[in-house]
Amino acid sequence: MTQIAASGAAQLFVREAGRVRRDFTLGAGNAALIAGITRRLAGHPLAIALAASWLRVEDLDAVYARVLHEAGALTAAGGDSDGRRGLNVVAQRSWDLLPPGARAAALRLSVAPDFDPLHAPALGVTPDELDTLLTHSFAEAYLPGSERLRLYPALGGLLAGQGAQHPDLMIGAREVHAAHYLGWFTARPPEDPAVDAERENILIACRAALTLGTLEAAHAEHLLAHHDRRGLHGSGTETFAALADDAEDAQAPAQVQAALQVACMWLAFGAGRLLDAQTLAGQFLAGPLAADAASRMKVLNTLSVVRATQGQVQVSVDLLGQALALAVELGDRTRQLYYRLNLLTHLTFLGNAPELRLQLTALEAQLPDLPPCWRGRSGSRRWACACTYPRRMRNARHFWSRLGRCWTLAGP
Repeated sequence: MTQIAASGAAQLFVREAGRVRRDFTLGAGNAALIAGITRRLAGHPLAIALAASWLRVEDLDAVYARVLHEAGALTAAGGDSDGRRGLNVVAQRSWDLLPPGARAAALRLSVAPDFDPLHAPALGVTPDELDTLLTHSFAEAYLPGSERLRLYPALGGLLAGQGAQHPDLMIGAREVHAAHYLGWFTARPPEDPAVDAERENILIACRAALTLGTLEAAHAEHLLAHHDRRGLHGSGTETFAALADDAEDAQAPAQVQAALQVACMWLAFGAGRLLDAQTLAGQFLAGPLAADAASRMKVLNTLSVVRATQGQVQVSVDLLGQALALAVELGDRTRQLYYRLNLLTHLTFLGNAPELRLQLTALEAQLPDLPPCWRGRSGSRRWACACTYPRRMRNARHFWSRLGRCWTLAGP
């Protein structure tokens, strides 16, 4: 009795059994049964927890008899016990004991790697169904200090098998999951820290939406802004490269494919992978997606900043001039301002005073559209004066650099 009481497996069984039967304790009358159950299940924690949950519907003798009856399935060919075999058998029995609504809820939640309980109703899972999954040890709170839940990863095989038997339910679950998380994500600022916890769900939603044909370019642009503003350039490059491949395989609309490829090259630049960004931009401009003026504009700007970083300032100016022309053609006043500011920086570096005055004149016409931190009593006349004389070029470059920190775009 003392040896059984000191066993971690027995203690786990008693603790889990106490969740469904508050009066359950270890005693001389049940110690042998508990030891037999845990031994037969090879001490596998989840298998033990699932078996203990059966006490909700049957007594300990029946639990022991059922586990003992499955002894053949729990023993390897050489006679050694295998905890994974025990888990498979116990999990199937626990699945059979779940009410139909809880089974459907488990399949719906299996689409998500984890979730905040507040999102469960939007995923089609009621509080009662969620409580049933927790009580029957199908779900767990796994992050200390967090209320986030997940289905036990070790049950993935069982859930995949059950999901294959209910394809319509799984298709509906993916549709609901994608619509919910993409809607939730785009309704808040991309840099919102709350997005970090849901990033994996958002990526799963994007992949599902690609398959379903519901992913929009705006979703990709919002996801780019999230990675850009949160400084996730390296991981974001790999994420968008995979999404771009998926979009091509799914034959997604051209705007969606373009948005994903533009995001990939922009984040590659942010990660310092200049050659990758340059290669991706070159391939894009030589391909059919470059026919879209808005996408071509963003790629030209991306290639411009890459060339500037590489020290090829005149090439950067030429590319940025092409991007600016497209921004004017498209009526994109935000990017006109942003591109002109970059042009001012590069032209100042080159000492091209005539072109500087030309761009300042165009910028002055847009003064009413400038953010407050760009405007002041000195106005554009001071800017023009600062850039007119070569001896003031260094001060002007410093001025444009400070000005750029007042207002930036997330992405190209």
